[in-house]
Amino acid sequence: MPSFGSGRGGIFDGLAELYDEVRPGYPAALVDDVLALSRIPAGGAILEVGCGTGQATRLFAPRGYRITCIEPGPGLAARAAANCGAWPDVGVVNARFEDWPAPEAAFDLVIAAQSFHWVDPAVAYAKAGRCLRETGAIALFWNRAVGWDPELRAALDRVYERHGVKGAMGVRHPQMPGVQEAIETTGLFGPVRSERYPWTDRRSAEEYVKLLSTHSDHASLPEGVLRSLCGEIRALIEDAGGEIAVEHVAVLYFALRRR
Repeated sequence: MPSFGSGRGGIFDGLAELYDEVRPGYPAALVDDVLALSRIPAGGAILEVGCGTGQATRLFAPRGYRITCIEPGPGLAARAAANCGAWPDVGVVNARFEDWPAPEAAFDLVIAAQSFHWVDPAVAYAKAGRCLRETGAIALFWNRAVGWDPELRAALDRVYERHGVKGAMGVRHPQMPGVQEAIETTGLFGPVRSERYPWTDRRSAEEYVKLLSTHSDHASLPEGVLRSLCGEIRALIEDAGGEIAVEHVAVLYFALRRR
C-alpha cells in the first residue's frame, strides 16, 4: 500500500470534489462514544490526522472543540478548510503527518477517520502518542463494507472478472488488521477498546459508481478500464431496480494515553 503522502495525496487529491460529494460520514453514536470515552474537556484540543475533505471533522466541530487537521493533499485540504469555515476553531494544515512538526503533549484527543493506514506505521502511532497530554486519548475509525445482496454481488463479481480486476469487490473483514497491536506495542497507551457500529449505505446506480471511483483500488485503474467497468456496474444496478444497499460496519479503536 502506498504511503499516506505519495498514495493518498496523489490518488485522492485529484478527486477532491468528487470525494467531497460522495464519501459518507460516520454514525453519530461513534462520535458520541469517542467524546464520552475520552472525557475531553469543554473547548479541548483535537488533532485529526488525514481529514480528507472533512467528513469526520464536521461531526466533531459543532461540539465546540479546537481542531487541528493535517491533510497532505492540497486539493483535499482546501476543500476541508472551505467546508469547515463556519467553525473558527478548526484549522487545516496541508502537510504529511510524518513531516509535520507536531507539538508534544498539546492535544486531548487524536482522531483519524479512514486515513491512519496511509501513514507510515513506523511513525504514526508513536508520534500520535507524543502529541497527547497525559490525560489524552486516541480514536481511529474506518467504514468497512461487509455485505451485499448475494445475487447482485455474484453479478458484480462477474463484471469485475470480465475486466480482469480481482479482489475489488471482496467482502471486507470488519476489523482493520494490525491496528490494535500497533497501538499496544507503542507502550504509550492503555488497553485498546474496539467497537462496531453497523449501518447501511443506499445508493443509486450513478451514486454508487461515483463512490467506487474515489476508492484507491478503482481510481488507480487505467482510465478506459475504469470507465468500462463503471458503465457495466451502473447498467447492472439500474436493471436490478436502480439502487444498491451495502451493509457497513464503522469500526473504532480507542485507547487512553498511558500516564
